[in-house]
Amino acid sequence: MSPRPGVDPRAVAVVAGLDIDPGYLRGVVLALTGIGSSPLGFRTTGTPEDFAVAEFVAGQMRAIGLVDVAVEPVEVDAWRFLSAGVQVTNTEEPVGSASYRAVSFGGVPPTVPGGVTAPVVDIGDGRRTVVDPLELDGALVLLDWRHPGIHPSAVVLELARRGVAGVILNCPARGPWYGTADALGGFDSHWPAGAPPMVLISKEDAARLRQAIKTSAVSATMTLQAQVSPRSRGANVVGYLPGDLPGPIVVGAHHDAWFQGAFDNTSGVAAMLGMARALVTSGHRPRHRICFTSRTAEEYGITGSLFDWCIGAWGQVNTTHPQWSTESPFHLCVEATGHRSLRSVIEAPVELAAWARRVGRTAALAGWAPTGWRVAPPVAGTEQWPFLLAGIPGVACYAWEKSFGRSNYHTQFDTIDLLDFDILAAQAKLYALLLLDADHDPDSILDHRARARQLAAVAIDQAHAALQRAAADHAEAKGRSAFTRIGKSQFALDAASAVSHPHEQTDGDLHAINSAITALADGDRAGAVKALQSVGHHELVPFLGAAAFGDHLARHELAALTRTWAYASHLSPVVNFWSEIATLTGQPGARPDGPWLTASLRRAQRRTRLQLQQRLDAMARAVSRRHPRMEVVTKGDNG
Repeated sequence: MSPRPGVDPRAVAVVAGLDIDPGYLRGVVLALTGIGSSPLGFRTTGTPEDFAVAEFVAGQMRAIGLVDVAVEPVEVDAWRFLSAGVQVTNTEEPVGSASYRAVSFGGVPPTVPGGVTAPVVDIGDGRRTVVDPLELDGALVLLDWRHPGIHPSAVVLELARRGVAGVILNCPARGPWYGTADALGGFDSHWPAGAPPMVLISKEDAARLRQAIKTSAVSATMTLQAQVSPRSRGANVVGYLPGDLPGPIVVGAHHDAWFQGAFDNTSGVAAMLGMARALVTSGHRPRHRICFTSRTAEEYGITGSLFDWCIGAWGQVNTTHPQWSTESPFHLCVEATGHRSLRSVIEAPVELAAWARRVGRTAALAGWAPTGWRVAPPVAGTEQWPFLLAGIPGVACYAWEKSFGRSNYHTQFDTIDLLDFDILAAQAKLYALLLLDADHDPDSILDHRARARQLAAVAIDQAHAALQRAAADHAEAKGRSAFTRIGKSQFALDAASAVSHPHEQTDGDLHAINSAITALADGDRAGAVKALQSVGHHELVPFLGAAAFGDHLARHELAALTRTWAYASHLSPVVNFWSEIATLTGQPGARPDGPWLTASLRRAQRRTRLQLQQRLDAMARAVSRRHPRMEVVTKGDNG
């Protein structure tokens, strides 16, 4: 089925006539940014602030004229931030006393009342070559978050085994986040159960503390006041615009936020409400019923999990409204909007990429993309992701540049001053055009041939005849229903939580294992180490001992994933080469070199090759509508 070539002119005309009022948008942002659990803000799931926002949004929906408005509970682990700080307790010169402002990440446990008082030890980025000579039992540690791929929640597994009492985290200059001067930052923590409390201070205060440690022994009191309520309830909100067909099409924005969160994502909630208000006022009746929804627990939702975000959206589509998996024609995820300079991005699966470009071009000509626009593939960091996994086609829309991610993202500088409400209103019209054009004919916007071409390329690369036949079969697919099996079978995460095909991580691991075997045969031990550290999660080996690395891998097992969408993300089986890397790098206590090393890699090679074949077979079975008998053609021993 060929996708329709243009944008529905009736949709363009309706959007042109919509009155998305910048003053109304400003009012929503002002109201929601005034709600917070601390002077810094913070509206996190399962808290009084979460329910206050939900009641505000529900009230707006009723005032707008939406029907069947409801606040719907979703299971979360509530985490409520109150305050945090680091007080240096030395009184003698030259260190003296100092007080540093701090925050923390969603899900991190609080300190005991009065805080944790202990010596402070500088451990840099936490690699074991620095940590091994240090006495850390009962200490507070100053930890640098320097590498985007080395998350503090992994490093803390080693620190917990060494008896660390608390972590003082910072993101130094040229680090991945919080680059603006004096920035504090929030995130979901992925914090493992049993790990010590953590607070984050600014890079400038971390530099001062580090200098003090170089000058004299430093003790400090670290405090984190936070309330944790496991198995609690968060609040999603829904309101409906009636249509002629049931649907519903879903338009959603998350309402939880770090700090004031004016841009991320109060602006998205305002855009969602502004679109609903304008559509009701215009008298437009859509073809499909439209559900406008404000969701909780996007930023953080459950404790102890590596996959602790987008819990509200997953609960909505997986538990509260599971019928949406097959009945919802389209999902529009609305994120941060209205920044004065950032371009709009439309993140679309390959089936919707060409359509998204057509809508983007039309919107730009109409002046609804005033800061520029682009189309990009989906990421796992927005609420588009759990809806895709449920089999619902859709796009995520927001304003973004990497430079913003490195500066003001998730900091106390996310205030109303970042926003231009005329730009926000214009970008909301871009989103409205996506919505109404999808509503016009959601079947015709899907390009199944684009997915078929991707799968055919995989089949050729992997010499997999059944997948090649399935791809040819899928090229003839028609309509919305064909996307459900694609969403449930073809979207996966790799070891870095990047969106991929289900076979990609395993294929990459196999190539790396092959390279390690070849390097070892050539006597290139450094090359073998480099190859093995690119397998799965082995970039963490310099930071984690054998036991802590095992702890990290256990967090990827199925039993650890059942409360989140991760079990539907086709995570690759984990492999453990810690001992092999320890032997190759001559670490103290490592197993002596010997034939076991090559034999171990050969066993892993065979196992990984089988896993790759199984994944390709499963991809073919899921895509093929006729489920033909599989004819499997595998590659040779070199993968």
